[in-house]
Amino acid sequence: MLIKLKPVYLNMLFKFIVSIGLLFAIGLFVFLPVDLVTTYSITAILVLGGIIYSFYLNRNEVLIIKSDAEKIEFSFVNNSIFKRKEVKLTISEIAAVRKGEFLALSNHEHLFAVVRKKAITTAEWDELLVLLKVY
Repeated sequence: MLIKLKPVYLNMLFKFIVSIGLLFAIGLFVFLPVDLVTTYSITAILVLGGIIYSFYLNRNEVLIIKSDAEKIEFSFVNNSIFKRKEVKLTISEIAAVRKGEFLALSNHEHLFAVVRKKAITTAEWDELLVLLKVY
């Protein structure tokens, strides 16, 4: 089985960061009597910090799930700043907990992956729940 997920959380964070940066820039232009260079610099620093933070928040988001009869492999979205190596485990080593619209996957020690329902189709979501024995 091969499931390719969409990076919905990353897209949502980027839209949020850009909109906050735009609102902040408009506020600087309108309410503070500073020059244009200072306004651009402050806005750029704010947006860059937000983008780096969104990559940090997105470090556990899964991009590709490959599985066979007993093993499962996870590849992650974030391969740029906070790089994640692929995780290969047997299905019995994974503890999956359904928390609303996403699955929190751990290897009985710590959280290593998050799978969001919006990132895959309903059929793939149901197939993943059966594979990981989440009811």
